[in-house]
Amino acid sequence: MTPAEAAEMAVRYHQLKNPVRVVLDDGEAMTVADHERETAVLNKRLREHIEETGEPISVEGLPDLFMQPSSAYWYRLDAMIRENPELVDELVRLQAIDIKRSLTGPLQKAGLLAGLSKYEVAGHGTGRLTFDKRGR
Repeated sequence: MTPAEAAEMAVRYHQLKNPVRVVLDDGEAMTVADHERETAVLNKRLREHIEETGEPISVEGLPDLFMQPSSAYWYRLDAMIRENPELVDELVRLQAIDIKRSLTGPLQKAGLLAGLSKYEVAGHGTGRLTFDKRGR
């Protein structure tokens, strides 16, 4: 994605995040389902671009768009598996384990972790895509 394409997407994403301004090109109001669908697609693509470049997206007239890190805690899964496999089984049963795509993505591209993508759930990440309101 070029910087210009990212900027265009950021403008559109800003419009979608402020529903009062969301209209289709022909002037007809966008349905909630269409709004959610398009917002999710742009969110995914913009996240990928920011993760790839490591830079926020700046567009004149808008606050910068950036990834706000989550305050998630990290655990040593290798030690947990070795020392307390029952706890790991319980965490899996309760769907309480996340896998970091930033780590698995390069491994998948290298041909490792075959089959992992089959279990991927879109739209779930460890950060939040947000406009920097402090810069206004």
